[in-house]
Amino acid sequence: MTLLYGPKLIGSITVWFIGGWVIKAIARGVESALKDPEVFIAVSVIADSSVNFAVRAWVNAADYWGVYFELNENVYKTFSSEGLNIYYPQMDIYIHQETTQK
Repeated sequence: MTLLYGPKLIGSITVWFIGGWVIKAIARGVESALKDPEVFIAVSVIADSSVNFAVRAWVNAADYWGVYFELNENVYKTFSSEGLNIYYPQMDIYIHQETTQK
């Protein structure tokens, strides 16, 4: 979601994770994001295998895509350096074969 307010935008990314403290530190570290108003972070969905956080930062319109990609990259790098895993949905399928006795 992107909302335009004059020359400023509020951009949004979704982060799937189990600890919001890391996300707030990452979002505050993006230089091109405006400091006022402060970055908005809230739990948006309690999903099957994750807790999804909405991260919304105010940016100047010209900086939108740079901030968007920097936020995503910083989340990935920080999770990796902190030893935090990004879990992906998976399904294990087991095939059982019946054996016949003679």
